[in-house]
Amino acid sequence: MNPSPPDEETAMHDDQDELRRRIERIEQTATDLAMMLRENTLMIARLNDTLAEFKAEIIKVHAIEKDLSNLAFGFSALKWLATAIGGSAVVLIMAYLFKGQAI
Repeated sequence: MNPSPPDEETAMHDDQDELRRRIERIEQTATDLAMMLRENTLMIARLNDTLAEFKAEIIKVHAIEKDLSNLAFGFSALKWLATAIGGSAVVLIMAYLFKGQAI
């Protein structure tokens, strides 16, 4: 058996070192990607929780809007009633003041 020349051994050894470095970089990249995936999954879970909270708040806002709309309708009815009562009161006062006279 002929031993391989030192230059070939050195080149083969360098190739193996380069291959090991590449494998280590790939492993580190895979680890980094796994960590990023885990962080992204946690962020998505938090965003889903936040979205659920927003949806609950939107439901509350719609209920408040409906209540305000009902209040506005109620105030409108009260205003109409007050106008009707006020108008009736004016007519009654005038009728009392001008009894028997043509108004």
